[in-house]
Amino acid sequence: MRKTLLTLLLVLIAATGLFASGAREVTADERVVLVLSVEVEDGGVYRLTVQDQDGNVVIYRADAVNTVLSVPLEQVSAGSVLALKDNGIMTMSIPPQMYATELRDLTLGVAAGAYDFTFAELDEMGQRIVAAQDDANVLWPMELGEGIEERFSYAYGYNVGRDYTAQDVTFRASYYARGVLDFWNGVAADQLLMPIESMSEAVNTYIDTVYSQNIPENVGPSPRSMDEIYAIEGFEDDDLSQRFSYAYGYVTAFQDYYYGIAVDPEAYVMGILSQMYGVTPLLDEGERASAVTDYITQLQEQYNAYLAELATTNLERAEAFLAENAAVEGIVTTASGLQLETVSEGTGATPSASDTVTVNYSLRDIDGNTIDYGNEVSFPLSNLIPGFSEAVQNMKVGGETIAYVHPSLGYGEAGAGTVGPNSLLIFDIELVGIDEPSEG
Repeated sequence: MRKTLLTLLLVLIAATGLFASGAREVTADERVVLVLSVEVEDGGVYRLTVQDQDGNVVIYRADAVNTVLSVPLEQVSAGSVLALKDNGIMTMSIPPQMYATELRDLTLGVAAGAYDFTFAELDEMGQRIVAAQDDANVLWPMELGEGIEERFSYAYGYNVGRDYTAQDVTFRASYYARGVLDFWNGVAADQLLMPIESMSEAVNTYIDTVYSQNIPENVGPSPRSMDEIYAIEGFEDDDLSQRFSYAYGYVTAFQDYYYGIAVDPEAYVMGILSQMYGVTPLLDEGERASAVTDYITQLQEQYNAYLAELATTNLERAEAFLAENAAVEGIVTTASGLQLETVSEGTGATPSASDTVTVNYSLRDIDGNTIDYGNEVSFPLSNLIPGFSEAVQNMKVGGETIAYVHPSLGYGEAGAGTVGPNSLLIFDIELVGIDEPSEG
């Protein structure tokens, strides 16, 4: 009965022309969304989980005081179609959240045919569902190898694309991909689509004039092959969106490189294109998580192998240096293997292992690079590495010594901070004084 009455009401409204007068066009600063769920917080604030026409899921908060409403919020439910305006402030959460400043209900207009909106079907993970047979109409048939780097790169690209979508950032996908490829393939500066020094300006201009103004964007035509991306020769009429996308792809790749994330560029591009165009991914959610885990495990294994090799090399260099240095005039080798070279004798007292001393010191590596220093620093000798502590106990206040410390008397195979595993340490030490023990 309710459905019949609603249908009759819509026919009547459409027939009399009353509805048409109220079906005003959606403006550029409104976002058309489909409501997926509604929750009510304490204080009457509504949390509307919505999906826009591009498949992006966002949570909008609204209330009767701070939101201009065309209908009471109690009438908004799952399946409602709304036109929303927001305050332009988006959280970094997933899904992102915003506050609705205006809310207009378009549900009746959609039912009457006054509006024509389509919303993609989402899966349980909030990802857009695209029929497998449609994939070939969007992107070329993509193939992914079984290598860890390749699978990780695809998963990483897909997940990066999802993060961009969550932040409502839209790229002209082919140009973003070309920027990534140009960086990782080491394209010469004079062969890039735009000068590196112009990239920051393109990004900032786009943010100021497009992104921050909530101007709708699109991913552009889908490439039909990787070769088509490589064949891009420039920008159409100095198109800002294309320039921004290329620059951001190049800069993103540089940031990954800077932070030590190395990717297979074409696999990464396939991953991010899969997400941007909403095709069925080559790796599902669980497979992408496994690819990332496998890659991290491989990196850790490679790093451990590197440290082990470095420890062996450093120890060999340290012992070769000390063997040659032991024959230098003025070098004294103690029973522990510590080598000392007295620069000036000093005239004061000699500290014991339980004393706290004040020193000036610098630390050099085997190549002569200064990696640490301190002026009038107080140390309890019991808290220091054995080589430094022993060196100071062989000094008098006012004296200066150079200590050549075998790795076993220093930081050993573990290393510390900028000190690599099994590194030889060379300290220049001046013993300024022996601190008086505190009372009590």
